This record gives sequence, structure tokens and C-alpha cells, in this order.
Amino acid sequence: MQAPHPGCRIRSVRPKAGGATLVLLPDHATNDRIATLRRVRAVLDEHLRHADIAGIGFLVWGTDFSSTAALACSDHARIPSIAMPEFIKNRLLAAKIEEWTGE
Repeated sequence: MQAPHPGCRIRSVRPKAGGATLVLLPDHATNDRIATLRRVRAVLDEHLRHADIAGIGFLVWGTDFSSTAALACSDHARIPSIAMPEFIKNRLLAAKIEEWTGE
């Protein structure tokens, strides 16, 4: 199979044999995705060294200011799901303040 033209994107291909879906992305999108997945995995691994996961908040945004968000809390979360956005905001601010004071 020939490689697509630079900048060309094929959304997905599903082999007739019922195999997995193959998604082809431009090089820059692939590199961004790989770097992002590595960062997410590093955050999860670091957290799991110290505690179980009781919830997760996830936000991704693009250069055009579009965004996608997800929020999930387990039954044993000590923070009610309605309070999670504020908890996430405060935790992110605390992390940024730590970063600034370290510089």
C-alpha cells in the first residue's frame, strides 16, 4: 500500500477479516498523540504509586479553542461528582503555583 500524500488524512480502515481498525494520521498529529498518551500514562503511573483511583477529570483543547471534556467518579470517591470541577480547578492551580515558585 502506498503512503498517502503529505497532509492527507485517511480517517480509518477496517480490514475485511474483522481485524482492528487502522487509523492513519499526519506525522505531526501522530507525534502529538504519542507525546500526549505518554504524559497521561506518566500521570496515571505516578498516582497509582501512592493511591487508588477514585475519579478522573480529563480536558483536551485545540488551537481553535475547541475542547472535549470527560469526568468520572467511582462509588468510593470522597468528593461528590458535582464538586469535582471545582476540585480539579483548585488542584490544577495548586500545581501551577508550585511550578511558578520553583522557578
